[in-house]
Amino acid sequence: MPRLAAKRLYRDGMVERIAYPTIPPQVEYRLTETGQSLAAAIGALADWSRKHKDRIADARRHRDAEHGD
Repeated sequence: MPRLAAKRLYRDGMVERIAYPTIPPQVEYRLTETGQSLAAAIGALADWSRKHKDRIADARRHRDAEHGD
């Protein structure tokens, strides 16, 4: 996980950070209950996008054909 993203998710309470006093240092991140609920919502959005991908692609082609950009 990119460092900045991990820090933001930690700050927002989506993940918990566990630091181990090893050499080299090791850090582990786990989803919190809030993070798990967000993951469920993102999963539902991903399912929706897969279900509608053909319709979305058709709409894009139609719009691009009309507007030329």
